[in-house]
Parts: sequence; structure tokens; C-alpha cells
Amino acid sequence: MPLTKAERAMLANQNRILAVLDANNSEDYLLKAEIAENGYEGLYEKLFDNLSEGISEEVCEETHNILTMYRVINNFIATLTPEQQQTLNLGRIEFEGFDANNDKHYFFMKFIVEKADMYDEYQNENLNSHSIASLRKYKRMLPVYNQALEANNYQLNMEGLEAILAAI
Repeated sequence: MPLTKAERAMLANQNRILAVLDANNSEDYLLKAEIAENGYEGLYEKLFDNLSEGISEEVCEETHNILTMYRVINNFIATLTPEQQQTLNLGRIEFEGFDANNDKHYFFMKFIVEKADMYDEYQNENLNSHSIASLRKYKRMLPVYNQALEANNYQLNMEGLEAILAAI
């Protein structure tokens, strides 16, 4: 990936500043500055080795939709009597998190829960499901959830919850 001279100059300057501010890693920063200054394109990867691949808008939106779905489901379950709750197999519907090894949803969820202070109901929870099956479950639930809300004036009811449970 070619960089303009201006981009190279900015990267070199930033790395030289970081070398002064972070004495423990100054050699690494000075190396990166020299790569940028001299335009060693074959080593540009070193300039960006601390950046992740990125998470698409689609994954971010789907993560929000899943967490919102669970917020609505859990709020509705909280309104049920203990007797009503016992008639349902609620263990199947619990939020398990996402698989940290195979799913980008996990990293976005971790960020919005821990850093962006969204979905505070998941603060201090283990959000690694250790299973790719969790995302498949949520993807089966989402369309049924959306349909249930549309059918009931955007409110979840017992019929909608039972339909979601049946979709799992």
C-alpha cells in the first residue's frame, strides 16, 4: 500500500514523538519512524501491526440488534410470574455471549459493554460463549423476534416469546 510523502512524514513524526514518550518501546518506534521516512513499502506492515482488521458496519449493527433483542426479552421475562416462567424452558434462551475465537461480534460487544457503557446489564459478565453455535442461535431468533414485535405493536408478548423459544 503506497503512502504519500505527507502520510509518511506524519507517521514518522508520530513515531519519533512516541519514542520520546515511551522509553520502554523507543527502539520499536524509531524503527517505524525510519521505515516511514525512507518509504520502505515492504515493511509498511510494521507501521500498522497494532491495528486490528476492523469490524464491518453489518457486524456492529447485528450485534446491537442481538443485544437489544435480549434486553427486550429479559425485560419481558421479568414481568412474568414465577409460575409463568416455570412453564417455559428459559434456560434455552439465555444470552451466552459470542465466541471470542471465531466471531468478530465478541470484540465489538466487549467494546460497547466495557468501554462505551452500553448494555450495562452485561458489565462484569463472562461474554465468551466458546462456541460458534451461539451466533447461529441468535440469527435464528432475530427474524422471529422482529416478526413478533411487528405483530404486537412493537411489544413482546407471551406468544412472541414462545415463538422465539420454538425457533431455537
